[in-house]
Amino acid sequence: MKKTNTKRADGRIAVQVYLGKDEFGKRKYKTVYGKTQKEANKKADEIRSAMNKGIDVLKEQDSYSEWASLFLTAQKEKLTPSEHDLKTKRAMFFCNFFGNLPLKAINAHLVESALQSLAKRNPTTGKPSADRTIKGYKLVCSQVFKFAIKNRAVTYNPCDDAELPEGAGKTERRALTSVERDWILNIEHRAKTAAMISIFCGLRRGEMTALTWNDIDFINGTISVSKSCDFKANELKLPKTEAGIRVVPMPDILVDYLKKEERKSLYVCCNSKGGMMTETSWKRLLESLLVELEVQYGAGEKKNKFAPVPTVLTIKPFGWHDLRHTYATILYEAGVDVLTAQYLLGHASAETTMRIYTHLSEEKKEKSITKLNEFLSTKNKCKSDASQAI
Repeated sequence: MKKTNTKRADGRIAVQVYLGKDEFGKRKYKTVYGKTQKEANKKADEIRSAMNKGIDVLKEQDSYSEWASLFLTAQKEKLTPSEHDLKTKRAMFFCNFFGNLPLKAINAHLVESALQSLAKRNPTTGKPSADRTIKGYKLVCSQVFKFAIKNRAVTYNPCDDAELPEGAGKTERRALTSVERDWILNIEHRAKTAAMISIFCGLRRGEMTALTWNDIDFINGTISVSKSCDFKANELKLPKTEAGIRVVPMPDILVDYLKKEERKSLYVCCNSKGGMMTETSWKRLLESLLVELEVQYGAGEKKNKFAPVPTVLTIKPFGWHDLRHTYATILYEAGVDVLTAQYLLGHASAETTMRIYTHLSEEKKEKSITKLNEFLSTKNKCKSDASQAI
């Protein structure tokens, strides 16, 4: 005969589940409640089932904020200050959205609601968030749950089933076209050196900031990427990859260009005074380059680049990371394998490189289908015209 528990004053039935003993030998229990004995027993059975899977059921009551704090603490030594700040900002968004909800109460629908809120308004800019930004927030949320799963707090990661909002702004990285690359090759501008190093060797801004002439081996035609600048911490750091220094081969076009460059500073890419570039310096340098390209190659009104009224861009603008993405595209089109590309790009994980290659492969398929449709459409039109002529 099954045990029947006494009904409480509030009408609920309580069932205690034995959890074992703590480090001091004290017995631990967890109490669950139900409107009926059957409901209370079911909850008790769920706890026992979770315990059999190795879950610490007491931790299930911990809030997302508590686990986010533990996760960020564990990550602090593994990340640069700027990377840790970014993860903290994104984790705090979900902490504020979920409130004090326990981990096990957060489902895929709730995560999707948070992402939809983010799509409408970014907490930093106050504007709608771009697709890439939303993916970055979702990744951090997922990492917190993975950390909790690893520590036996829960068994389910709701981010796995949460879908991204439809219609979010698309800001995928783009590669420069062959025409745009020719613009860079033919222009005379202070940004040309950095642009060419990024296009033909794929260095990041931080890596180009720390790059010195001693890092360039003209005999072997290589660049040694041994350090990078963390703009927020205002300090040099080691490369992101565990392998340390990576040696990137330079194509002849870059070797020939750099050999002719005047060495005005210790740094290959320096500011106008020969000093180290800052984040603001990079931003202004790119803006200046885009204006110069507009003046020379744009379709709009040709204004002097020094005019008080800014030149309106008719060319398609690009960012520094787009130049690096151009290098990744060149590697893909040249048939460079994923692991080699991972090394050359300095990706910590082959998954990052694979995502880029997969995206480029999909783009190539789409272009091929478009060309096929255009070809078939032209052939059908020719047949139709011929039949009408008869």
